[in-house]
Amino acid sequence: MKQSFRSFSNRLTSRIVWAMMVTLIAVSVCIFLISTKVMNLKTQDYYEALMETVNLSVEKVLNGVEVATTNNIVDVEERLATPQAVYGALTDFLQQNPQIAGVFAAFEADYYPEQGRLFEPYAVWRDGRIDTVQLGSASHDYLSQGWYAKACAANGGYWTQPYYDHEGAKAVVCSYSMPIRNSQGREVGIFGADVSLNWLHTQLQQLDLTLNSERLWAGGLAYSIIVDPRRHFHRSS
Repeated sequence: MKQSFRSFSNRLTSRIVWAMMVTLIAVSVCIFLISTKVMNLKTQDYYEALMETVNLSVEKVLNGVEVATTNNIVDVEERLATPQAVYGALTDFLQQNPQIAGVFAAFEADYYPEQGRLFEPYAVWRDGRIDTVQLGSASHDYLSQGWYAKACAANGGYWTQPYYDHEGAKAVVCSYSMPIRNSQGREVGIFGADVSLNWLHTQLQQLDLTLNSERLWAGGLAYSIIVDPRRHFHRSS
């Protein structure tokens, strides 16, 4: 009888121990899963906050280009009397806005007959000084390009897609353009500013370095891109 009771007691104790172990394991797994989920959510919130900071920085720069272009187009319109005066207006614009890579004025065909059919004066920063050049030519017929027509038709300013400017800035840029009007209010060309994307590339690299430094993102490495037309940053793994 005692031996039977002792055997039953041992079996009961063993079952209790196993039940406690299973319960402990289950609780530990639940705690781990909950903690991991909370950590992932906090990590995602942290990354999104970083990207929003960069996004606001980009918006600040691009909005600054819009404001500068809008405020200075009047100076160009007041100096349409001669091509030399236009060059002067472009140079003055860059001196006042060193954050802008280059600035141009692209005129309708034969606006200045002595300059030929295509006249697109351009002022650009090179090695800390301002250079000027005439870009309009048969190989660079801006009148036949889509951005010129879109800028003319835009009710306000027009942003181009990023592109590599071989003739002017010699860098990857985005251009913000507005119609030029003469003293009679007629559109006679386009005034625009180029913003280099080198600084943006640097910011994206720094963001990716921060995102990947601790390898917390469960989906792998993170890469930042900019999506047109809203210019918001997104992460792709």
